[in-house]
Amino acid sequence: MILTKKEANTPLLPCPFCGSPAKLLQDLYGGDNGDMSGVCCTTCEGGVTGYNRGNTTMMYYIVQWNTRKEPN
Repeated sequence: MILTKKEANTPLLPCPFCGSPAKLLQDLYGGDNGDMSGVCCTTCEGGVTGYNRGNTTMMYYIVQWNTRKEPN
């Protein structure tokens, strides 16, 4: 998955679980199902990930991470 300039410059919100910074995950080995990408916490490893399929872009994961419902 190629990271666009817009994706690379989009700030990530802190982790909703522990408040730590988040990081982008690109093309992680996912076994027989293909590579995975997404966004995850640098401390507790909470995240949004999925297999690199079809039109799924890194911006999809960034938007999912940044627009998730905040805990009560």
